[in-house]
Amino acid sequence: MALPITGGLNVNSVNNTLGSALQTKEAQFASTMSSIEARGSDSMTAVDLLQVQQQLQQINMFVDLMSTIIKSFSDSVKGVIQKSG
Repeated sequence: MALPITGGLNVNSVNNTLGSALQTKEAQFASTMSSIEARGSDSMTAVDLLQVQQQLQQINMFVDLMSTIIKSFSDSVKGVIQKSG
């Protein structure tokens, strides 16, 4: 008899949690870009460029993290299925 699994870690909870954090970072990036655009590209400073670079790196980090976690989770599930079969 199989017991129902409640709680715990699943792909959807990871995706929802990291996805909402990613959306926040994307919104911050869009806000930064809008602010720079409103001032005009001629007034862009080195600080603006560094801020844009940092925000893009944070977005990239979240995407990489999500991809790694989902792949690891998938590999773990495949391993369990192979051992039980």
